[in-house]
Formats: sequence, structure tokens, C-alpha cells
Amino acid sequence: MVDTETGVNYLFAWDGYAGGLTPLLDKDGRPISSIIQK
Repeated sequence: MVDTETGVNYLFAWDGYAGGLTPLLDKDGRPISSIIQK
């Protein structure tokens, strides 16, 4: 999942009634981002 405004990549997990959303981080703890083309 990618935020279309910031380009930050997120991991979404869902199982039954539980779920979570967290940013994907590189080895230095910074968020991984993608280039957004408009």
C-alpha cells in the first residue's frame, strides 16, 4: 500500500477481527518511499 501524497510504503495485515498498518522501513529505520507520478 502506498500513500499517494507522500509516497511512503505501508504494510497492511488483517486476520479475522485484528489488523494493523505500519510503514515499511529501510535498514536505517527510515520510511521507504516510492515516486508518485501524477
